[in-house]
Amino acid sequence: MKCSPFHTKSKCYLSDLFQTQAFAFEVRQVDEFNKIAEYVYKITNYLSTNNIAHNMTIVKGDSFSSSENVLRIFVWFRQSVIKGYRFDRCNFAFVELSGFMPIHCEDVYNTLTELELCEHLNGLALSSEEQKRIKDDVKNLLDN
Repeated sequence: MKCSPFHTKSKCYLSDLFQTQAFAFEVRQVDEFNKIAEYVYKITNYLSTNNIAHNMTIVKGDSFSSSENVLRIFVWFRQSVIKGYRFDRCNFAFVELSGFMPIHCEDVYNTLTELELCEHLNGLALSSEEQKRIKDDVKNLLDN
């Protein structure tokens, strides 16, 4: 998954492959983990305090800028889901945004299209105005 630089000082990236966006960090070496964990905490604390639904996932994968193997941390901000949201063909949650799509029914696996998947993932996105406000607020948090 490719991400673009978002905040240079904190080495925070932005995943904007879908309309639902995510802040992303990569840990290249163990001694970077504590500092990155502080940045992730600042973001998740802000999202929680402001009642903004979000999910986090930590996965191994290629660096955003090279083929070096790193630990990647994604924090997605999205619409709140009350009483659970279930797409009739599969259940959408944060894992799908990181590139994993568990499909429990063989028929769905054989017939689900990329377009259909993207439409439903994009349906979790906040409005452009809300996303801009969140990104501006997070930049200010990471500056301090």
